[in-house]
Amino acid sequence: YNSIGQDVSNKDVIAGRANLTITWGESSKLKILADTVDDRSNAAGGQRLNNYLAPQLNSRYDIRDDMPVNQDSAVNRGVSANYTQQLAPALDLKVIGAYREGHTLQFINFEELNENRFQVPGHYNDREGTGEAQLTYTKDLVKVVGGIYYLHGTACGAFDASLGDDIPGLPLTSITTGCVQTDSKAVYANAIWKLTDALNLDTGLRWNQDQKTAGVYVAQYVGLLAPNQTFFNP
Repeated sequence: YNSIGQDVSNKDVIAGRANLTITWGESSKLKILADTVDDRSNAAGGQRLNNYLAPQLNSRYDIRDDMPVNQDSAVNRGVSANYTQQLAPALDLKVIGAYREGHTLQFINFEELNENRFQVPGHYNDREGTGEAQLTYTKDLVKVVGGIYYLHGTACGAFDASLGDDIPGLPLTSITTGCVQTDSKAVYANAIWKLTDALNLDTGLRWNQDQKTAGVYVAQYVGLLAPNQTFFNP
């Protein structure tokens, strides 16, 4: 999976963004945004600071690595929509919805050697959706904004911390995987009163509830992983 002269510290990124706006009637507007970033760049190079265990290479960009240097990836994408409408001369409506997700796979070789002293392959992913509805009331002497908000998100990760042969005859790998789920709700209101030409009164009220649920699994494995192997399914 690796060969002498293989590229490191390169950039292989594809990114895109789209924006669609639709208007109809006298005050209705829908705006849709979408974006994506796909990063398949190889591992970053870097020179070791000393000659411990192996002599330094001549270039500060060259590395020794027995883990895959061309299998790292980071993908992020999302979409959102924003709808606005004037319900009455003094009353406006705004509705917002969004969804986003990401996936990352990384092989981290801390010692930068062709042997396993401390290596950590890791995989991370997250996704979340949000929604918000808002009303705005505007008059000469007062402006009131009120709305509701909701978020549901999940973030997961897994990594194997492999110590290789640091303890002779006893190779150890620490296995960790887990997820955190978040649910958030909110109701809010804010009012600005014009008392005089030089004096305003700003009042606000917000109720918020967050709930987090987490599950984590940790285990110790006595054995040596191959440099391109993991205990998780990327």
